[in-house]
Amino acid sequence: MVTTGLADKKKPTYAISYGFLGGPAHSRRLRSMLHKQGLLPTRNLQEADIIIAHSAGCWLIPSGSSARLVIFIGMPLAQANRGKAYRQANISNFTNSCKDLKLFSWITGVCLDWYYALIQPRRNWTIIRRSRRAVPSVVPTAAHIFISNRYDPWPKSEQLDKLIRSKEWTFVEFPGSHEDIWRHPERYASIISHYARLLG
Repeated sequence: MVTTGLADKKKPTYAISYGFLGGPAHSRRLRSMLHKQGLLPTRNLQEADIIIAHSAGCWLIPSGSSARLVIFIGMPLAQANRGKAYRQANISNFTNSCKDLKLFSWITGVCLDWYYALIQPRRNWTIIRRSRRAVPSVVPTAAHIFISNRYDPWPKSEQLDKLIRSKEWTFVEFPGSHEDIWRHPERYASIISHYARLLG
């Protein structure tokens, strides 16, 4: 893949803010692709140049972050019926896995979800408490990109229309369901590296 523009400068760092029951095991392929693009990983959300926030991780970006680029992927927005959205998300994740003929990947994902449920209960409980408000963590000095997926119910609400009208963000729709970033990371690596080259 092309790394033009990153090789001659200080390489930008990125950190991933994972959603509910998420963690580094989900992002192995994405991180490998970003490494090939010349981006450097860090676990420090406070100091990373780029924050990649998936799902409820969009609510967990620390205040005072020095990021210059924030990418929201599948951000859950306030829903009139959260239970219905949860059921729809699970159904679309399963049906999209079957369409991709990657049922094994779906089963692996479920196992990883259980793993992260057990090892990070405090973080997961924080996300459950914040889900009533579902407010994005905005970094005033950063450019923001909002990516939603065609079959993901979580970003689809009247709140999305309000964000489109009020925020000077870039809004993008990709195919797939809520977990598409882990199933097709090449789509996301491409857009992340494109905007990383624009940071200067």
